[in-house]
Amino acid sequence: MGFFYGVIAVLFVIFLLAYVRIKKPLFGNILIAITLLLIVLSTVLYFQKDKRIEKKEHLIPIDQIVLSQINSALSYGNNYKLTAKVENLSKRYRLQAVNIHITFLKCKAENAQPDSCQVLGEGHYAIKTRLAAGQSTHIEKYIMLDNIPELKGTEVLRWKIKTLSGVAR
Repeated sequence: MGFFYGVIAVLFVIFLLAYVRIKKPLFGNILIAITLLLIVLSTVLYFQKDKRIEKKEHLIPIDQIVLSQINSALSYGNNYKLTAKVENLSKRYRLQAVNIHITFLKCKAENAQPDSCQVLGEGHYAIKTRLAAGQSTHIEKYIMLDNIPELKGTEVLRWKIKTLSGVAR
């Protein structure tokens, strides 16, 4: 519905510009030039990268975000529940979210080395925390693994988790 309103608004503006161009040619040409300039300027500004978002991801160094007591278990359907303890060791910034990279591995046995396991998939996930400076908390994240095949017999699903960054405020 919003697209429809946008098309109507654009057609209305084109009609007004054509009307002004016919009634007052010099003023109409100036108005059309200003309109085109504003459209180009707004397009350039819209597609620029916001440096503030990038800065928020680097306020807390990765070594000041500690993930420990990491557990994963089948929850329901193909959803797995990831639980962990997060510590924000920063003295100044609040941790809004933790960005992690998970590699899903199929291993032949429970105590197999990760090097001998087969990679089933990978994914990037953001876990919202809202954790004050110097605090720790337990977190939960449900992850749907719909493209992971069923495991047979002694095969085990293992997770290799790497902290990518933290979003701070």
